[in-house]
Amino acid sequence: MSTMFDAANAAAIPTSATLAAGYIDGHYQSYPEIVARCPKAFVVPITTTGVPVGRVCDVESGNLTPVHGASWALWQVQRGRRPTIYCSMASWTACTLAVGAVGLRATDVDWWIAHWTGTPHLLAGSVATQWAGNVPGATPGTLYDESETNGVWPYPIPPTPEEATRMGLAVIETGDGKLHVYGVTTGGDLAEWVNDTRNPKDPWSYYNQSVYARAAGENPDPLAP
Repeated sequence: MSTMFDAANAAAIPTSATLAAGYIDGHYQSYPEIVARCPKAFVVPITTTGVPVGRVCDVESGNLTPVHGASWALWQVQRGRRPTIYCSMASWTACTLAVGAVGLRATDVDWWIAHWTGTPHLLAGSVATQWAGNVPGATPGTLYDESETNGVWPYPIPPTPEEATRMGLAVIETGDGKLHVYGVTTGGDLAEWVNDTRNPKDPWSYYNQSVYARAAGENPDPLAP
């Protein structure tokens, strides 16, 4: 399992973090600052309003409702992506029912569940469990939340050469020892996976997941009419 930090204020996150999450919209847009502050971290983008570029949608009071979260998840699944919904343990059932109401199975979605017990743990059925909240941050006066992940999420699984060919992706090994897989996916995304072949244990990084093929005429806001 792996430790993940998230915060509304990037200054709360330890600079040594290797996995973090931050907001890309709403009142506390911490994602860009976390990326800059934590150069070693894989940073997960969270949307509080349901925009497509989020890897996670935040279902809680003041942000998205379970119904809105389910609509966002359906939009993602229809485009070949795997969505993650963040919610509390108390609202997990409501979110599962909402996902079912739009025709998805609970297993079509990855679940990041807030369950503040003060002890690191991973709830069955979740890819990440937020076990601590409002922990004093790296900078005085700041706070962060801490989660335990399953050690696989949120790192994307790179396509096999066969899948890359089927998806119309190119595979190129550059002189710096990094393997690049990039192109336009069947979902219309411009995507690039990069792996340092000199260190096979390094997880793949996924870039440009927020860039969409506008020619497809897709509504950039899945919750808009």
